[in-house]
Amino acid sequence: AKAVLADPNLSRKFKDFDKDSIPEKVSFKLQGCVRREDFDPAVMEQHCKAAKAFCMWCRALSAYDDLLKEVAPKKKKQQEQIAEHEQAVAKLEGLRKEMDEALLAAVATLNESLEKAVADLQELETDRQRSGKQLKGAEALSTSLQERQKRWQQQSQELKRAATSLPGALLIVAAYIAYAGAMRAKVRGRLHAGLTQICKETPGLTTRAVDRPLQEFLG
Repeated sequence: AKAVLADPNLSRKFKDFDKDSIPEKVSFKLQGCVRREDFDPAVMEQHCKAAKAFCMWCRALSAYDDLLKEVAPKKKKQQEQIAEHEQAVAKLEGLRKEMDEALLAAVATLNESLEKAVADLQELETDRQRSGKQLKGAEALSTSLQERQKRWQQQSQELKRAATSLPGALLIVAAYIAYAGAMRAKVRGRLHAGLTQICKETPGLTTRAVDRPLQEFLG
């Protein structure tokens, strides 16, 4: 004991002593010393004041070690709870990051869909305008074709009438040429006037029945 108390580095050893990691073997010996009746500061003071201080330090160290052993499970549980909390926070941050990424992806998809919808709408509007122009052109073409159809129908009817009257017209022209071809113009005029008078007097005939064939074939 005298050698220990005489150690010049004793004070530094007290300060550097790791009271939070006392080995079980040392803790067991320390408890054995503290339980001794003669290991009392008052008794130690009778022998040496330094021994009193050493006794007080050992008793305090033993009490601290007992308290540390009592709170160690609680401290361990607290550390576990802190670790679980940190894991939960890390997991929450991961989920939050995933949610942010998913939200950004969803927004990007919606933007792409919106841009596509706007482009499709513009294309439909362009098609509508083009179709409107084509419809107007088709209406104009239809009107033109209807007018042409009317003219073709009129021409067809005229051709049918001409085809029906063609034999009679040829007969009139042939008779006129046969009888009046060699005559002078004055005589042919009187002949033409006579034929015209006959057409006027004959029911169902008109002067056109004579005039038109002569004009078309003889000029």
